[in-house]
Amino acid sequence: MSGSVQLRLQRIPDILLSLAETLSVDSHIKDNAKQLVEKLAGTCQQFDTMICNEFKDVFLQMKILFTTMNADDVNIPKLKMALLNGSCAIVSIRDKLMAIQGDVHQDIETCRETVKNKKGEVAVLDIEITLMEQEVRLLQGEISELKNEARSLADSAKRKYDEAVEAKRSAEKHNLVGGLGLAEAFTGLLRATVIGGGSLVATAIGVAVAGASLKEASELMKRYIRDKEKSKEKDDEATKLQSAANTKQQTINEKRNKITTANSDIIRLNEDVVKLQTMIDYCCPFIVDMNQVLSVFHDAETTLKSVHVHSASFTVAQDACKRSPEKNASFTVAQDA
Repeated sequence: MSGSVQLRLQRIPDILLSLAETLSVDSHIKDNAKQLVEKLAGTCQQFDTMICNEFKDVFLQMKILFTTMNADDVNIPKLKMALLNGSCAIVSIRDKLMAIQGDVHQDIETCRETVKNKKGEVAVLDIEITLMEQEVRLLQGEISELKNEARSLADSAKRKYDEAVEAKRSAEKHNLVGGLGLAEAFTGLLRATVIGGGSLVATAIGVAVAGASLKEASELMKRYIRDKEKSKEKDDEATKLQSAANTKQQTINEKRNKITTANSDIIRLNEDVVKLQTMIDYCCPFIVDMNQVLSVFHDAETTLKSVHVHSASFTVAQDACKRSPEKNASFTVAQDA
């Protein structure tokens, strides 16, 4: 046992430290894992000390008991004490290994709980994104409708403006004094009255047509201004809704980024669970070894306890061991493993 087990156990801290360094998500768990590896290194050192002291004493005394023909060569009380001390040392080491396993298992549960929480966060974010995407689609529909209305009003305003310009030109065309205003036209009309004749009728008609055209032009300009203002109002409202839609879309993108990050964390947390479980698995064979040696020690203790303290105690103990060759064999296997 003191050979290969000791060497294998000595390699474990470095292996597990390298493994702990690769833990990537929860820095607290990573730091905790590294501290546990330090504890394991101390436990390995304790194991080395036990091999050099308690186990060596037990091995030497048991070897003498199995091989010597001289009772004076074996110190039964010392053997009993060596077995007791060895058992206590092994129990201490085994329990520390199991405690380390327990701490690592708690870290595994923490990782799994974090995975569960992050999956819940992703589910909530998915629902929020779906609802916000519906809101954006509704806003885009309103924006499209407003822009169509604004475009229609703008087209209407342009038509009214063109009609107003045409009406003004018509008024100027029928003005008897060319580019002069209606006041001058009425003055001309009065003069035509004095002159008399057909020119009076022509002048009157020209003034009437010019007046009607100017009135129409004025009304068209008012409607042009009104439609233009309404078009601007629709455009402004569409701009505000577009800003709201852009803000919602930005929020959606942020939530999608959160989902990407959360899913990445979930993958890495699951990988960390595997690594932490590997740390536990590395300790398991050594706990089995500890229990095996402890069983051998307990068997030897049981044998010695069956021996009554008298002058022939050595003979009785030796005979008892010889009658239980499986105990002798198991001890030999333990010390050679």
